[in-house]
Amino acid sequence: FHHTPNCETPVSATDTAGCKDCSRQLINVKFFTLDSGDKVCLECYEQNHSARCHVCTKPILEGQSHVVKEWRFHKECFTCPLCEKHLAARKIKLHGADTVVCFNCSEPGGEA
Repeated sequence: FHHTPNCETPVSATDTAGCKDCSRQLINVKFFTLDSGDKVCLECYEQNHSARCHVCTKPILEGQSHVVKEWRFHKECFTCPLCEKHLAARKIKLHGADTVVCFNCSEPGGEA
């Protein structure tokens, strides 16, 4: 499971040092504290450290995401690719090596 840290915004120079990746000062700039304790700016976090959505490949930042196996999904991307219904409240099944579909679409001849 990949932990997504919370985004923080310091209020003064005494609150933080520079970004670990780019050395940018983190004064009144959104940043993330990594599990190692290092701080990185939002841009560096998105580029170098964030989990990626299995569907759209964009960074998953704050908030809830759905996890299936080792894959993470934005809430809005967690849909069946066959019927396009949201999968959060549905039974799901793996389809092939890397696709998640709703149980109804996984059945022979089935569509939700």
